[in-house]
Amino acid sequence: MSFQPDEIKALRQALGVTDDEQEQNVTSEEGEQAENIAQVSCFLAALEYLSYGWSVIPLCPPDCSPDKVPWHWRDKDGKPCKCAHPGKVPLVAWTEYQKRLPTIQEVEQWFSKWPFANVGIVTGRVSK
Repeated sequence: MSFQPDEIKALRQALGVTDDEQEQNVTSEEGEQAENIAQVSCFLAALEYLSYGWSVIPLCPPDCSPDKVPWHWRDKDGKPCKCAHPGKVPLVAWTEYQKRLPTIQEVEQWFSKWPFANVGIVTGRVSK
Protein backbone atom coordinates (compact mmCIF):
# COMPACT_ATOMS: atom_id res chain seq x y z
CA MET A 1 0.00 0.00 0.00
CA SER A 2 1.25 3.46 -0.83
CA PHE A 3 -0.10 6.96 -0.53
CA GLN A 4 -0.97 9.01 -3.58
CA PRO A 5 0.12 12.67 -3.68
CA ASP A 6 -3.45 13.85 -3.04
CA GLU A 7 -3.62 11.61 0.04
CA ILE A 8 -0.38 13.12 1.36
CA LYS A 9 -1.87 16.59 0.78
CA ALA A 10 -5.04 15.56 2.65
CA LEU A 11 -2.92 14.28 5.58
CA ARG A 12 -1.05 17.58 5.72
CA GLN A 13 -4.32 19.52 5.68
CA ALA A 14 -5.90 17.27 8.33
CA LEU A 15 -2.92 17.95 10.58
CA GLY A 16 -3.08 21.66 9.83
CA VAL A 17 0.29 21.77 8.06
CA THR A 18 0.38 23.68 4.78
CA ASP A 19 3.60 24.22 2.90
CA ASP A 20 3.57 27.96 3.66
CA GLU A 21 2.75 27.46 7.34
CA GLN A 22 5.33 24.70 7.66
CA GLU A 23 8.10 26.92 6.28
CA GLN A 24 7.03 29.92 8.34
CA ASN A 25 6.74 28.05 11.63
CA VAL A 26 9.89 25.97 11.32
CA THR A 27 12.04 28.99 10.54
CA SER A 28 10.37 31.37 12.99
CA GLU A 29 11.74 29.70 16.14
CA GLU A 30 8.33 29.62 17.79
CA GLY A 31 9.33 27.00 20.30
CA GLU A 32 7.16 23.97 20.82
CA GLN A 33 4.80 24.68 17.92
CA ALA A 34 7.69 24.77 15.47
CA GLU A 35 9.11 21.58 16.95
CA ASN A 36 5.75 19.80 16.64
CA ILE A 37 5.39 20.87 13.02
CA ALA A 38 8.93 19.67 12.28
CA GLN A 39 8.08 16.28 13.80
CA VAL A 40 4.92 15.97 11.72
CA SER A 41 6.81 17.15 8.63
CA CYS A 42 9.47 14.44 8.92
CA PHE A 43 6.81 11.77 9.44
CA LEU A 44 4.80 13.02 6.45
CA ALA A 45 7.96 13.26 4.36
CA ALA A 46 8.78 9.64 5.21
CA LEU A 47 5.30 8.56 4.09
CA GLU A 48 5.57 10.65 0.94
CA TYR A 49 8.99 9.19 0.06
CA LEU A 50 7.64 5.70 0.70
CA SER A 51 4.78 6.43 -1.71
CA TYR A 52 7.44 7.17 -4.38
CA GLY A 53 8.83 3.67 -3.84
CA TRP A 54 11.84 4.87 -1.85
CA SER A 55 13.10 2.89 1.13
CA VAL A 56 13.06 5.18 4.18
CA ILE A 57 14.58 4.78 7.63
CA PRO A 58 14.58 6.93 10.77
CA LEU A 59 17.77 8.80 11.58
CA CYS A 60 18.81 10.53 14.78
CA PRO A 61 17.52 14.10 14.88
CA PRO A 62 19.65 16.96 13.52
CA ASP A 63 19.69 18.48 17.01
CA CYS A 64 20.46 15.10 18.56
CA SER A 65 20.40 15.31 22.35
CA PRO A 66 20.22 12.85 25.25
CA ASP A 67 16.61 13.79 26.06
CA LYS A 68 15.45 12.91 22.52
CA VAL A 69 17.37 9.67 21.92
CA PRO A 70 18.97 8.70 25.27
CA TRP A 71 20.43 5.32 24.26
CA HIS A 72 22.03 6.88 21.18
CA TRP A 73 24.26 8.90 23.48
CA ARG A 74 26.09 5.85 24.86
CA ASP A 75 29.25 4.26 23.57
CA LYS A 76 29.74 0.49 23.27
CA ASP A 77 30.64 0.34 26.99
CA GLY A 78 27.48 2.21 28.00
CA LYS A 79 29.32 5.41 28.87
CA PRO A 80 27.83 8.78 27.89
CA CYS A 81 29.18 10.18 24.63
CA LYS A 82 28.23 12.79 22.06
CA CYS A 83 26.59 11.89 18.74
CA ALA A 84 29.33 12.18 16.14
CA HIS A 85 26.95 12.66 13.19
CA PRO A 86 23.71 14.40 14.26
CA GLY A 87 20.86 13.87 11.82
CA LYS A 88 22.67 11.08 9.97
CA VAL A 89 22.86 8.00 12.22
CA PRO A 90 20.23 5.27 11.61
CA LEU A 91 18.02 4.48 14.59
CA VAL A 92 17.25 0.99 13.23
CA ALA A 93 19.33 -1.80 11.75
CA TRP A 94 18.94 -0.64 8.17
CA THR A 95 20.56 -3.37 6.07
CA GLU A 96 17.24 -5.20 5.56
CA TYR A 97 15.84 -2.01 4.04
CA GLN A 98 18.44 -2.32 1.29
CA LYS A 99 16.36 -5.27 0.08
CA ARG A 100 12.80 -4.26 0.93
CA LEU A 101 10.67 -1.23 1.59
CA PRO A 102 9.42 -0.67 5.13
CA THR A 103 5.70 -0.99 5.68
CA ILE A 104 3.56 2.01 6.53
CA GLN A 105 3.08 0.43 9.97
CA GLU A 106 6.85 0.29 10.52
CA VAL A 107 7.20 3.96 9.58
CA GLU A 108 4.33 4.85 11.94
CA GLN A 109 5.96 2.84 14.77
CA TRP A 110 9.33 4.49 14.22
CA PHE A 111 7.93 8.01 14.34
CA SER A 112 5.77 7.16 17.34
CA LYS A 113 8.83 5.86 19.16
CA TRP A 114 11.15 8.64 17.93
CA PRO A 115 8.98 11.68 17.09
CA PHE A 116 12.11 13.83 16.66
CA ALA A 117 13.66 11.48 14.07
CA ASN A 118 15.11 12.71 10.81
CA VAL A 119 14.39 10.80 7.58
CA GLY A 120 16.93 8.85 5.58
CA ILE A 121 16.53 7.27 2.15
CA VAL A 122 18.26 3.98 1.42
CA THR A 123 19.60 4.27 -2.11
CA GLY A 124 20.30 1.51 -4.59
CA ARG A 125 18.07 -1.07 -6.25
CA VAL A 126 15.45 -1.05 -3.51
CA SER A 127 14.53 2.60 -4.09
CA LYS A 128 12.93 2.90 -7.50
